[in-house]
Amino acid sequence: MNGAIQFVNTPAGFIEVTNLKEGDKILTGTCWELWSDSLNKPGKRVVRGCDTKSSKTPGIVKMEAPPGKYWLLQATTPSGYKPASNLKVTIVALETLKVTVKNDPYPRFVVNSVDGANKPLSGACFDNYIDGGDKLGKKVTSFLCDNSDKANDGTTSRRLEPGRYVARETTAPSSYAKAPDFTFTIVANTDLVLTLQHQLAGTLVVNTQNRAALVLTGACYELWTKLSNGKKGVLVAKACDMESTDSSSKLDGSTKLRVLPAGQYLLVQSFAMGGYTRGADSTVTVLGGSTTTVVVINDKP
Repeated sequence: MNGAIQFVNTPAGFIEVTNLKEGDKILTGTCWELWSDSLNKPGKRVVRGCDTKSSKTPGIVKMEAPPGKYWLLQATTPSGYKPASNLKVTIVALETLKVTVKNDPYPRFVVNSVDGANKPLSGACFDNYIDGGDKLGKKVTSFLCDNSDKANDGTTSRRLEPGRYVARETTAPSSYAKAPDFTFTIVANTDLVLTLQHQLAGTLVVNTQNRAALVLTGACYELWTKLSNGKKGVLVAKACDMESTDSSSKLDGSTKLRVLPAGQYLLVQSFAMGGYTRGADSTVTVLGGSTTTVVVINDKP
């Protein structure tokens, strides 16, 4: 013997994972991992592969590994679907093991936006949060919009894991006010379909003057909900002269607050023209689908 050491390279094998959803359709956006087998449970991660937007074969991930026994883990699960169970697999040299994994869907949360006559309203968007009781919990979905499914038909839809949530409308249908936050519960294996009736939005125009009816420019205002004791509740809107929610506004002493839910509010002047004191807080009523105009008087100190 000459003491030479001989190395033998063992050829690798492959695993090809095809991911399906309901209807046996391709499910994209998943990452898979192979973990070593340690006493019949996952030990250490060996390799990771992901299905990305640039993948040539959407929904299919192919990975290479030395021959042996492994655990196939779904490292990331597409939104709206239940995680797949871990699967024990065996990789054979120079062979490709083809595996098909199907993810079951979570229930669907559907919001149908309608007007006062229950006709569909397009264009609404929502964010969904975990129900944290007295406060919002973690945000779980953003920009759940009417056109997310490429059909601007007044219906928004998203699959959600069972639990309690809060929906917040971030964009209301054109000319309509945003709906208040609302809670809902998703239960296992049951879709939840809600109808959300929207109110026509109102506009509040605040004209600022002195006692001689001279126009005063540069004022700023806040609109608050009014509590039963007459005090401020929740801030609904704020705007300044020339910086109003109307993009065509000029520095003309007229402050416009748009897309307001109908109701009674407390109008607070937060800033007055130099040399004048702020006007007194006042109660105003906004009507849906119309413009309400009020005058606020500023006095000299």
